[in-house]
Amino acid sequence: MGILRTIGKAVATGLGGAMGLRDGGEAAGPIVVPSGIWPDSDMAVDALTASSVACVKRCVDVKAGAVASLGLHVYRKMGDGQRTWFEDYEGSPLDRLLSERPNMRQNAYDFMWDVVYNREMYGDAYIVPRYDAGTLCGLVVVPGQCSTSYDRASGVYRVSDSYDGIFGDFSDDEILHVRGYARDGFVGVGVPELARMILGIAMKTYRQQNEMFTPGSTLHGFITGDDGGQIGFGGNTDAQLSSVTNRIRRELREGNNLGYLPGTMKFVPTSMTPADMQLLESMRFINMEICRMMGVPPTQVFQDSNVNYKSSESSQTILMTSTVAPLTKQIESEFNAKLLTPTQRRHMRIRFKLDDYYQSDPSVQAATLRSLVGGGVLSTNDARQRLGLPPVAGGDTVRLQGAGDASEPKKR
Repeated sequence: MGILRTIGKAVATGLGGAMGLRDGGEAAGPIVVPSGIWPDSDMAVDALTASSVACVKRCVDVKAGAVASLGLHVYRKMGDGQRTWFEDYEGSPLDRLLSERPNMRQNAYDFMWDVVYNREMYGDAYIVPRYDAGTLCGLVVVPGQCSTSYDRASGVYRVSDSYDGIFGDFSDDEILHVRGYARDGFVGVGVPELARMILGIAMKTYRQQNEMFTPGSTLHGFITGDDGGQIGFGGNTDAQLSSVTNRIRRELREGNNLGYLPGTMKFVPTSMTPADMQLLESMRFINMEICRMMGVPPTQVFQDSNVNYKSSESSQTILMTSTVAPLTKQIESEFNAKLLTPTQRRHMRIRFKLDDYYQSDPSVQAATLRSLVGGGVLSTNDARQRLGLPPVAGGDTVRLQGAGDASEPKKR
C-alpha cells in the first residue's frame, strides 16, 4: 500500500482548530505559523481562525454563493435529424436530486455552498454518492472536520465521517473529489495554509486594533519613581513600579479615566507612533492580498470606496469569467465523470445554469434577452419562460430583427 496522505481534518477542538492525519496516519496538529507572525506562539491558522478575518469570510461567501445560485441540472441530447442540442432534462430523478434535495439534511443551495466552502478552506471537497438497490438516492458532502485520506498508489480514499455515519474505503469512481489548489495534482491545499503568512498578519493587526480601541487603552505611557532616590533609601523598587503599572493598566482598560499614584510616582504619557497611526490603513493591503489569494475582485468585498455602476458591472463580469466559470467547469467535469455511465454520457450532461447568475440584475438580464431574441437565438416565449411568464400567441417563432422570420416555429 502507498503512503496515506491526509487531506481532511479531525473534529476541531477549541481555537486551536482542526486536527488531522499526516503521512503514515500519525496525529497532526493545525498549521503552525512561522515565529514572529502571531502575537501568541500557541495560535495557528485553520478554517476556524481564517473565517474570523472579515475579508476571508466575505470572499468565501461570494464564491460559494455565486456557484450555489446557478443551480446544477441534467441536460439531454435532442436532435431533428440534421443537428443536435442539449435541453434541460427537467423532472428526471437525477435532475431533481441535484437541483432540489441532494440529501436529507441539505437543499441544493446549501449542498453546493458546502462543496465550495470545503474546497476553499480545506483544499478538497469530498462527496459520497448513496445508492438504494443500485439507484442513486443521495449525495453527501463529507465535512471538512472529518478525516479523509487518499492513497495515490492504489487510488483508494479512506473516509471517516461520524456525522453521516460514513466509514470505509472508496475507489476513484465511488467518490466525487473537487480539488482546490493542488501542488501534486492529487491533493488540494486550503486557503488557510496557502495564505498563512498574510492571515497571521491580519490576526495580529486585529489584536492590535482591539488593544488600541479598548476603552482607556488609547493612552500610552510609563510609570516612573523619584529621580533622586536610591533603592533601599526612599526610592521605588522594580516590584513596586510593576505593581502600580499593572493596576493603572487594569483601570484604564476598565474605562476608569482617573486614578491615583502613591508617593512620588508619576505617569509619563507618550503619543502614538507612526506605525500605530497607519494600523488601519494596513488592513487595506491585507485585504487586497486576501482577494488575490481567493480570486475575488476587491469591489466584491467592499474594499473599493469609489464604486459606480460601471465598475460594479465590470467586477461581476471579472468574477464570472476568471473565478466562477473555471470553478463550475471543474465541478461539472467531476459530476459528469462520476455520476454518469459511459453510455449516459453520450446523450446526457450535468451543467450549471449560468443564466441564473444575472437574474439579480434586471438591466443586465433585460439587455441579454433583448439581444438573444433580436439576434434570432431565442423566441419571445423562450425569453418569457426565463422570466417565469406564460407564453403568448405567436411567440414560438424565432425572428431575426429586421429580417422577418428566421425559421419555422421552434419545435419543443
